[in-house]
Amino acid sequence: MFPELEYTFKHALTHEVAYASLLHDRRRALHAQIVASVEQLYPDRLSEQTERLAHHALRGEVWEKALVYLRQAGLRAFARSANREAIGYLEQALIALTHLSETTDTTAQAIDIRFELRNCLFQLGELASILTYLDQAERLALKDDRRLGWVSAYTGHYFWWMGNSTQARACTERAQKIAETAGDFSLQVASNLYHGFSLHTAGEYEAAAQVLRKVMQSLKGKLSLERFGQHAFPAVNARSHLVWTLAELGAFQEGITEGREGIRLGEQIDHVYSLVVMCWGLGSLYTIKGDYLDALRQLDRALALAHVSNLRGLIPMLTTASGYGHALAGHVAEGITQLRKGIAAMEHMHFTLFHSFALMNAGEACMLSGRLEEASSFAERALVLTRERGETGFEAWALRLLGEIAVHQEQPDSDKAETHFAEAKKLGTKLGMRPLIAHCHFGLGNFLRRTAKHGGADENLATAREM
Repeated sequence: MFPELEYTFKHALTHEVAYASLLHDRRRALHAQIVASVEQLYPDRLSEQTERLAHHALRGEVWEKALVYLRQAGLRAFARSANREAIGYLEQALIALTHLSETTDTTAQAIDIRFELRNCLFQLGELASILTYLDQAERLALKDDRRLGWVSAYTGHYFWWMGNSTQARACTERAQKIAETAGDFSLQVASNLYHGFSLHTAGEYEAAAQVLRKVMQSLKGKLSLERFGQHAFPAVNARSHLVWTLAELGAFQEGITEGREGIRLGEQIDHVYSLVVMCWGLGSLYTIKGDYLDALRQLDRALALAHVSNLRGLIPMLTTASGYGHALAGHVAEGITQLRKGIAAMEHMHFTLFHSFALMNAGEACMLSGRLEEASSFAERALVLTRERGETGFEAWALRLLGEIAVHQEQPDSDKAETHFAEAKKLGTKLGMRPLIAHCHFGLGNFLRRTAKHGGADENLATAREM
């Protein structure tokens, strides 16, 4: 209003032409002046202006403020699961850092921003970029033991996702030692959490349950609602894997109790990624337990949420888990379609975590549809991969499936069936996998009944029923 004049550009191109007509130094000065003006006008509400301040500080080349506001904007975007937007801000924050003198503080920020980028990239499933940032962080942190501990924890998690349990455990164990020495509670939580994950995938279920319970017990009250700088809330993430671990041990009731608590926490926190992995964990328990409708309720909810929030790193595994649930629930054709789609996505994205498990599930779905040759191909491939990757629990399930396939042949292969069931049962007994052992007794009992060895059949079927 007169005498003050305000100009509004009604077309973006007009704005660009006017903006480009200003000399660089003039534009830079105006951007810097805007930062100062916003800070003066809204001193108590700067958090509401973070994105605007980041934009103008960067273009005004006010590098110290640009670093602060860009990082804040990135973390705000990450908190609402806008990962691609967060990556853009954080990468610009790294650019701002290059214009500042190298000090202990700027080096620490350079490392921490890379950790924050790791969190965003992980949710998008862009694992190769994660390793690049972790390598850079490690070089920067040579004299910072605590941050080297975080590099080890995150690198262990990366190797776990890449199907290398041996390297994953070595990294997480190193991180655990650093965390204990430094007395860093957040690092203790992360290193124990990721160590528990690697133990679960290696089939060491009792040890995994012990470590994951330790994480949960350390996160009581308000701590259960803390993120500790990670990509998911540890109190929920620990429960998601504990629930699956308990299912493998046959501790279904404890698993359901913890799973429901994890769902409650995930909904209270209102963090999509955490809720998705919790639904996945509880859905996996119900699948092993045989409650397929409950399993599909959880798995299909997780898959829908993952699609809405573009959690590309989780969608392939969730697709195969849902497909397996549908096949077991009687929707075999639909299940096989989903399994194929999920496996193709995993292989396209070079994901190895749960890849062998997905192949095995596809084999069982094919067996249920009577495509035994295809089922055998999936199962044999899964067995090779489980042995290469040290996934002993999955190996036991693959052996059990091969036994079932031998039983379902038109002319049952008695040697293969008995050998595979015996090997699966031996591994399962060693690992405490009670549901698997029960399935082996059931499969072997059915096989012996078909081959007229009724004494052995009745004994195995009675054991299966009892278990």
